[in-house]
Amino acid sequence: LVQVFVDRLAQPYEMQRACWKESYARGRGLGRSRCVPESEYPDAGGALCYRQCRPGYTSDGVTLCWKSFLDVYSRGAGVTRSCQPNEEDQAALCYPKCPDGFFGVGPVCWKACTDAEYPFYAVDFGAMCCDTREACQTQMFDIAVKFPALWAR
Repeated sequence: LVQVFVDRLAQPYEMQRACWKESYARGRGLGRSRCVPESEYPDAGGALCYRQCRPGYTSDGVTLCWKSFLDVYSRGAGVTRSCQPNEEDQAALCYPKCPDGFFGVGPVCWKACTDAEYPFYAVDFGAMCCDTREACQTQMFDIAVKFPALWAR
């Protein structure tokens, strides 16, 4: 057994051309929920944020401000809500921010393909880091086409 191990060490190492990135799930995205208090549109109403009513007026919860039945005005169409400060907006959904060295794509945080993290794999290709773009394309073709074809036999 020891001799098999020694023989294996004597063989040249064949470096892989691609590797899978480190990643983790950051949860499902939630709808924008925040009206920024210090902005021009601090009041929440439905799915939008509105200007505050003038002093002495009361909001109807959406677009109108009223003092009496005949003293009513509109505060405009409103603006979309935003994410919380510890979240990032992607496709109108709010996700927790990824830590340094990671970037978010929907519900997943991916490690970036940097020389420090993945030496020899400078090409970023979705869930993989590769030594060349062609290596990434070959790897994806093998996964998407060759493997299912072999499995179907």
